[in-house]
Parts: sequence; C-alpha cells; structure tokens
Amino acid sequence: MNSVFLDVFFPKHSYSEAPISVITAILSENDTYQFAHISHEFGKLGFTKVKDLAGATLAKVSSIKLSGDTLTLLYGAMEKYSERLDELLISAISEHENENLIETQRMCKELLMHKPKDLDVMLLYANSLFDSKKYADCIHCLDNARNIHPNNSEFLSKFAFLVYVVASIDSN
Repeated sequence: MNSVFLDVFFPKHSYSEAPISVITAILSENDTYQFAHISHEFGKLGFTKVKDLAGATLAKVSSIKLSGDTLTLLYGAMEKYSERLDELLISAISEHENENLIETQRMCKELLMHKPKDLDVMLLYANSLFDSKKYADCIHCLDNARNIHPNNSEFLSKFAFLVYVVASIDSN
C-alpha cells in the first residue's frame, strides 16, 4: 500500500463514536489471543473509538505491531467495517420499505453511532419517525440534520413538509 499521498489514515470514519473493538474484532477474526494483543496495541496509542484510528496519522498507525503489513491489515479492516455499515444501511432501507419502522429506527440509531453526520441515515431515521407519527422526535432528528447540513435542499424540503403536517395536525 502506497501511503505517501495520504494525510490521515481513513477520514471517512473520523466522526465514528463506535468502540475500537469493532475493528479489533475484524482484525482478530474471533481469535481471543489476537483480540487481546490488538486491543493492547490500540490501547498503547490511546485508541478507544473508531474515530481515533480513522483520524490518526499514518506514522502513528504504522507503529501498531500486527502480524503482517500493518497498514494493509488496518486498511482492510476499515474497508470491511465500512462495507458492514453499508450493508446495515441497505437493510434499514429495506426494513423501512417493508414498513418495519421499529427495526428501521433501531438500525438507524446504530448507524448514527458509527456515522453521526451521515445525512442519508438521518433522513431515513426522520422518515421512519414521521411514518410512526413520532413528530416531536422527527423534528428533533431533522433539527440535528439542519445543524450539520444547513443548506441541503433534500433536508430543507422534508423539514418544510414536516412543519406543514405538524401545523395541520395542531390546527385540528
């Protein structure tokens, strides 16, 4: 892996609040000894969350001692982590399409722990709350999205529609 051109290790997940153990589990492949070793390596560098690893410089990341090419292994683990999150989003969308709103909301909450600024997840979560007639929660969710993505037209149209619906309900 040519690391010369990268400023940070994996910026895509630099906001993830997920525990570093999700990456440790991918790397250790269910080997408890490897899990403990990798956990120790992450601990030495102060990595407790995925965002710590994602935002680390390559120099810091390459100091982790793993069996094999550390950067390649870590990059592969982060790619697998990313693929799992993509699959979870696809499942959440499917659950929403099948009107399994509680399951959609559960999946969205999990996704937001990993990707707290992902507008697609925020909008899916807001849609499922709206469909569940949880308007106050939906407004709260959309307000969070507005603070992160203030100029996004898709968000703004959904927010305007929700305000219209809630105003209609309140006037009846």
